[in-house]
Amino acid sequence: MIKTHVISFPNIGQNRELKFLIESFLISNKTSKDELNLLIGIRKLKRRNLFFQKKLDIITLCNFPYYDRILTINMYLGLIPNRFKFKNLDFYEYFDLCKGKKPLRALKWFNVNYHYMVPEFDENLKYFKKNNFIFEDLFFLKNSKSETKFPIIGPLSFILIGDNKNIIKKNLFKNIFKRYYYLIKLLNNKVDYIQIEEPILSIGKHRFLYKLFSIFYNKIKFKNIIFTTYFKKNSKREIKFFLKFNFRYIHTEFLNIGIKNNFSLGLVDGKNIWKSNYKNLLDKFNKINIKDILISTTCPLDFIPLSVELENLSKTVINWFSFAKEKIIELTEIKKLLIYGKKYKEYLKNRVCNLSRIYFCNKNKSNLLVKKTYKRKKISVFNNKILTTTIGSFPQTKKTRKIRNNFHKGKISKTFYDKHIKGCIKKNIKFQEKIDLDVLVHGEPERGDMVEFFCENFTGCFITKFGWVQSFGTRTVKPPIIYGNIKRIKNITTKWLKYAKSLTKKPIKGILTGPITIMKWSFIRNDIKEAEISKQIALAIRKEVKDIKKLGINIIQIDEPAFKECMPLRKDLVKKYLNWSIKSFKLCFYNIKNVQIHTHICYSNINKFDLEIFSKLDVDVISIESSRYFDNITNLINKKLDFQFGLGVYDPHISFCPSKKKISSMINKILKLNNFPIWINPDCGLKTRTWREIKKPLKNIMYVVKKFINFSKKSL
Repeated sequence: MIKTHVISFPNIGQNRELKFLIESFLISNKTSKDELNLLIGIRKLKRRNLFFQKKLDIITLCNFPYYDRILTINMYLGLIPNRFKFKNLDFYEYFDLCKGKKPLRALKWFNVNYHYMVPEFDENLKYFKKNNFIFEDLFFLKNSKSETKFPIIGPLSFILIGDNKNIIKKNLFKNIFKRYYYLIKLLNNKVDYIQIEEPILSIGKHRFLYKLFSIFYNKIKFKNIIFTTYFKKNSKREIKFFLKFNFRYIHTEFLNIGIKNNFSLGLVDGKNIWKSNYKNLLDKFNKINIKDILISTTCPLDFIPLSVELENLSKTVINWFSFAKEKIIELTEIKKLLIYGKKYKEYLKNRVCNLSRIYFCNKNKSNLLVKKTYKRKKISVFNNKILTTTIGSFPQTKKTRKIRNNFHKGKISKTFYDKHIKGCIKKNIKFQEKIDLDVLVHGEPERGDMVEFFCENFTGCFITKFGWVQSFGTRTVKPPIIYGNIKRIKNITTKWLKYAKSLTKKPIKGILTGPITIMKWSFIRNDIKEAEISKQIALAIRKEVKDIKKLGINIIQIDEPAFKECMPLRKDLVKKYLNWSIKSFKLCFYNIKNVQIHTHICYSNINKFDLEIFSKLDVDVISIESSRYFDNITNLINKKLDFQFGLGVYDPHISFCPSKKKISSMINKILKLNNFPIWINPDCGLKTRTWREIKKPLKNIMYVVKKFINFSKKSL
């Protein structure tokens, strides 16, 4: 028998209902009435989620990411770091973990554009035996007429993606295993299947990892476990290892390994948005005798938009795309194809759709001939030991967002729009001059998302209207779809940079998004290699760099947050990735002289190996997001580097103002590194806050910096 299911389904809603529910709760007084309103809204989303899955044989219940899925697992297990002095676990405590004064830090979730809250483990972990989160997520179980499945992140992944030094040294993992046994036992009595996900296995084989695997899974005797891995194809050796354990099904991407019964096969790509090719799938299945399998997506569908049905596209082009709801339709059609073969009517429709896209792609192939990049001569614009700037954006009011949105819809005139944007830039420049920053930025009031803004001005890109996906917490993005060759249509940033430069005598820094980030944070075409796509983008960015230099601006920041965080999970693929990605980045400023090049790296675990890689980027200054794990970063930067670095001393993602004393302590540690000149800045994300929230932290930073500068002058 063939059954269909998905690993998980997007929870944010077609119009980002989850985002607005959470944000409304966070700014409320958090009374019992506010909690009730939040709960009612979330239940509506859960009900809709189950409705979308009604065509599937097995319904996946919500392991609901109120803010983050990993944080929700923390709640299920009742594990809270000792530094949080909680007496119970409810919504208030949940959001204090991610949005409080000293929240958990965020890191990239493997190789997708999502960021999770990192679990913390210490010797004095608090164990809350009773909380309502798991029972709330099982609320709609009684209404389901289909077989049900509950997904949880497995213990190995949960432990190894966290701050796990103490847990490994002190053998604390045994206590966490006990909590997992209790959770699985509870679920076993409620649902038909328990889906245990171990994406950590995608990073490659490790003896300690497999030792832990055996310790935990040998004790699992329930016969309804769907063991799940994703983000890479498992080897035959790995599959044989998994078969030793008492799993009902093993989920993996499609493999020609002979044995196919009792497997859940990932046949539909869960990370990209292109329609499946039914012909290729049927050709693989022709020689297989199937009796008992599940068919599913390769990975969770949380990383793609909900549905393509509301997008305004021609029928030919819209049929190329398959978002989450369409992936479910594909699974039901593939099931019928496996039963009836090519006679099934949807086979021909799919064939025509794929052939039309192949024809388009063949017409849009390009052969790029790019000269070798060279080692550029680095420049230093300032003689100061301590320099200050910001990463790029400044607060965007509701009014600004509304005006920008109305302008794109054609509801207001260009004259009115330009006047408002100029007013925002003028305000940003005046504030920066007032607090006496060394290098100013125009504040990006004309920009929404850092990737979408540039792709709007490229050929070969499509921007969706409702293609929202969750990036982290309540932040959502609309990844562009790259379907053809990339070329710059017109100047993108120069108009506003020219105006900003006219307002001040201080240096202005131009802010661009780098080719790796644009590519990795988009849904890309799959008919050519990533290296070719990134080169096309780099050449488009290079034209922008040249135009900015013509304005007399000689400091340009090319942001690459995805460069580090999107490295391949397998170590054997890293070298190849670095080879083409570094070349693409350097191509952005190839043969453009007398410009100081900055870049910004964030949401990544930085190590010594990374510092060696960063030196190959051939930039003058690298700003590293560091406020949440400041000591780790400063401990790494203990030797002379061939680039200047900037460290963040304030995290705008939390509504907490660092004191002058704390900032002074952080800057004092930076000065002891003796890697001058040093750049001091807030971390990225000022646009996510209000002016009221950012003014005091930035003033505190500048007060402390000036104090250190004056002290150093007196000591000379």
